[in-house]
Amino acid sequence: MAKMTAAQAVAHFLKRVGTKRYYLYNGHANWGLLDALEYEAKIPGIRMRHEIHAIHAADVEWRMRRELPVPVTCTTVGPGNFNTIPGIAEAFYDSTPMLCLMAGGPTKWYGRGGIQEVYRHGDDEFTQVFKNITKGAFTTLRPDTALKTVMRAYKTAVSGRPGPVVVYMPLDVQNTEVEVDLPAAKELQHWLAPHPPAPSPEAVAEAIALLAKAKRPLIYTSSGILNAHAWDDLRAFAEGARIPVATTFGGKGGLAEDHPLALGVCDRSGTGHAVKAAQQADVLLGIGVRFNDLNTAGWTLFDIPKKTTLIHIDIDPGEINRVYPSRVGMVSDARLGLRALRAAWKAAGHKPARSGWLKDIARWR
Repeated sequence: MAKMTAAQAVAHFLKRVGTKRYYLYNGHANWGLLDALEYEAKIPGIRMRHEIHAIHAADVEWRMRRELPVPVTCTTVGPGNFNTIPGIAEAFYDSTPMLCLMAGGPTKWYGRGGIQEVYRHGDDEFTQVFKNITKGAFTTLRPDTALKTVMRAYKTAVSGRPGPVVVYMPLDVQNTEVEVDLPAAKELQHWLAPHPPAPSPEAVAEAIALLAKAKRPLIYTSSGILNAHAWDDLRAFAEGARIPVATTFGGKGGLAEDHPLALGVCDRSGTGHAVKAAQQADVLLGIGVRFNDLNTAGWTLFDIPKKTTLIHIDIDPGEINRVYPSRVGMVSDARLGLRALRAAWKAAGHKPARSGWLKDIARWR
């Protein structure tokens, strides 16, 4: 075991999981973290002019590469940390993972209403503010468990449906020396990359049967395709089954916009032919998409289940059947779901006639 401060332990952990940079706003309470990241772990910090800029920068970084390591931010006590709220909420609802390290005042002052302490209902309940807009909000109250808390938060950010996490670390906890046993980088890579869920064979078979009989099928995707790196799998399945693809605004890029089967964005401000296809589809295959009011023009685009039968694949079981009842619901990573569908479709040898449906869409286009 090595002896180091809790902040140094966190910094070395982030270095070992591959963190290349972090986004910061400097303040007295996060100096322990900043010093450890800059001088111990040698991770370059990018200083921002406002705390929300740090969050937006981390969000954009993830959207550009969508792979580990998780983007990291570091902000400081009081108004600074509160300035991050709108950006973190956006990241949460767009399924963007990030680790938001937030510094707090020393624990020995808890309950006194110290510098911007959230104390009116309990001793520094700052993380309560973030519980509804993060995958997890954690406070490190003990220096000897601070690293474990950060590791658990980091894993939470990328497990299942990704999203932001907040770790609130008081000033004295950051700077207290502890005995630390840091896992090796190779161990951490295995720890961070569990195999994602795949669909059940029964669900795949039922979905394939529905798609084979469909006269006017439509695939509808969002950021689940992007986070799963399922672009090639989406294109291959759409081409094999001859099914057109529409996306949400957040799902743009799931299929190249100049592909013959790409309909563009389908929402309240989407392309006319995508909206018309949504209204006329008899089977809808939704992949990594949630049916909120913006995506559905106030729940008017899709007539589910009366006119359209829904097959819904999502890594978050809470999204399946949230708005529309699905005939087939699959809790699955988007890429693994598409690969299973493609293999089953190919094995069955289906060659449905889609020419009429595709001609109608071409005319609407």
